[in-house]
Amino acid sequence: MPLVRQLIPCITASALLFAGIGTAHAQQAPLAGLKTEKTMYFVFEEASVGDVLGAMSQQFGFVVVNEERPAARITVQARKEYNATDAIILLNEILVPLGYVALVTTFPPDLERRTPTTVLRVVTVPLGRRAQIPVFKGADPLQIPLNDDVRTQIIPLNHIPSVELVKGLQPLMGGDSNLEAGGGGTNTIIITDTSAKIRRLVEIIHGLDKPNKPKEERQGGMRSSGDLPVSPVHAESFQS
Repeated sequence: MPLVRQLIPCITASALLFAGIGTAHAQQAPLAGLKTEKTMYFVFEEASVGDVLGAMSQQFGFVVVNEERPAARITVQARKEYNATDAIILLNEILVPLGYVALVTTFPPDLERRTPTTVLRVVTVPLGRRAQIPVFKGADPLQIPLNDDVRTQIIPLNHIPSVELVKGLQPLMGGDSNLEAGGGGTNTIIITDTSAKIRRLVEIIHGLDKPNKPKEERQGGMRSSGDLPVSPVHAESFQS
């Protein structure tokens, strides 16, 4: 099917969005009240975050709530089709290095709104970690996407006590990360951070959470963060 393209002006003349109506290359997400049949190209030159949000609102139907936004100007040349879900992922890949994150909230229909509404707002990363963010459970790193979406991950452990592991991992985590042991007698750890950082953490845990060796083979338990066998590459990845 041929692609129909439109040139849509954004809030300022310096930011231009090439919007396409066609088949998205990724699976549509269940975002209510949006124009999920549409796609867009991210082509911005020295644009503000407001320009990008305005373009996404115009193309997909997001309701944008004005909160904190970075002052930095954005230049991005992403000449592929993005549906609403992929556009949010790309937006966060732009925002998180600037210290901000985009949050999406869907409201069901009510007496005032006859159709569902999806709200898009940008907040600081620390505030985003305390806001309504999705919660996932699992210890398979391959099931955790490599992107900058903020999530809370509940990671079950099979062998290492969660309190002991948290003490060992805590020195490696960045200041914005929230890592704690699960309560209620569950041997789990809970972390809130970007999906990419959580995936790297789960890869480390996957290598550590093994049955104990026989006593004669053991070289000593993990009693401090210095005993945790984490490579410098992994350590640096959590400080970025």
